[in-house]
Amino acid sequence: MIRPLNEWDRAIILDYLSRNEDEVAFVFGNILHCGITNRRDVLRCGDYYGYFEGDSLRGILVFYNLGTCIPHYESVGAIPFFSKLMIMGRFNVLLGKEQVIRPLFEAIRNYKELKEFEECSYQINRNFKPFKLEGAVFIDVSGNDDTSIISFVRKAYWRGFGAERTIEGTRLLLLQKTRKPDQTHANRRQATCICRTKRKRHWCGPTPGAFDRRRLRGNRCGHGDLDRLAR
Repeated sequence: MIRPLNEWDRAIILDYLSRNEDEVAFVFGNILHCGITNRRDVLRCGDYYGYFEGDSLRGILVFYNLGTCIPHYESVGAIPFFSKLMIMGRFNVLLGKEQVIRPLFEAIRNYKELKEFEECSYQINRNFKPFKLEGAVFIDVSGNDDTSIISFVRKAYWRGFGAERTIEGTRLLLLQKTRKPDQTHANRRQATCICRTKRKRHWCGPTPGAFDRRRLRGNRCGHGDLDRLAR
């Protein structure tokens, strides 16, 4: 059975995410920060669906207002239910672990146009060693309306991650990044931007993303920003 999830399901959702925390960092971070109820004007809110076997939650599918679809399941019985919703749903990016995504992709590939595929990985660093970038100045750009910052973030999304954002969409993105627990920092000396969400136990989710100007690469500014956020 599949049905929409809401705040009344928070306990079973968090229990499910805790069982699979290394694979659902994005979902975990968004729920902790934005909740489960979909507020349409908040990009990191979305529509949550749960796949149940009996009374047990065995899969979660989310369509975020940001345009991202994130599925996860513990039982392959979720695949036909999730694929039907995904065929009907609107999203720009399908995100998740390959062993989860691949069967769903095969089920919807004749109904959805694939523009680009990228395989990435992230790891949990249980032996973090501090790194200090000498001479760097960090600023919090959450809600910042500076045109140079908005322009840089748009360029970062396009050149770094292949995503095109409007000026207003980027302004809204920065506006909705509160200082706690979600932060966006810019190292203006090296022109780097990076974001993260609330820590949960020993990990930080979603996975940070960094981008810097080509002419400044190799100066370890991204490393410096990661250290800043990790502390």
